[in-house]
Amino acid sequence: ALTLVPNENTGPTVAMGRYGTPLQLRVNREPTLLSVELWNDHDSIAGRERSWIDLEERLPDGFSVSDILLLEESDSLPETLEQAIPHMRSNLEAMPGERIGLYWEVYGVLSDSEEMQLTLTVDRLPKSFLRRAAEWTGIVGRRDDTVRVRWNESVAANRGVSSFAIGIQLQDSMRGEYALALAVSRSGGVEAHSERRLLVRH
Repeated sequence: ALTLVPNENTGPTVAMGRYGTPLQLRVNREPTLLSVELWNDHDSIAGRERSWIDLEERLPDGFSVSDILLLEESDSLPETLEQAIPHMRSNLEAMPGERIGLYWEVYGVLSDSEEMQLTLTVDRLPKSFLRRAAEWTGIVGRRDDTVRVRWNESVAANRGVSSFAIGIQLQDSMRGEYALALAVSRSGGVEAHSERRLLVRH
């Protein structure tokens, strides 16, 4: 069960599922208590994790990027969040050489088409800031356990939101923990960023 409780005077919003089915809730953007609760019918073992999350109100024209959803490989990439949710991975793990799908949304996009540059990097952790800066500027070469994709795209929006999905191929040499970083730049130099960790198992 996934439960959200904004305050003591408001009833909980609950979504329930079985056997790892992805759960989805739509709630107001306000501070709320999040509870994830598990029950194993076979041996009657239960578990619960609770945390306070601050879902701040986002300005309608605020330029930002959502979290990145990691998806199982499929024949086609999703075009909407509703299409992406059933294909979400049950954890943030992958295998060397595996092809994975990524989905995210960009907010505050103009209704008319505007040109944006997107940069997606999968980089090994830990790595010093100086090393990452040197690789970025080309002073030193990048290791073969890094994935980096950059492209330009003409982006339009539906009510200020634009959806993106891409498939990436992990290197066979990848092992350990990686930072999956996304940067979206619009004209005028304004940038929005999102980052997620990925564990590549041996």
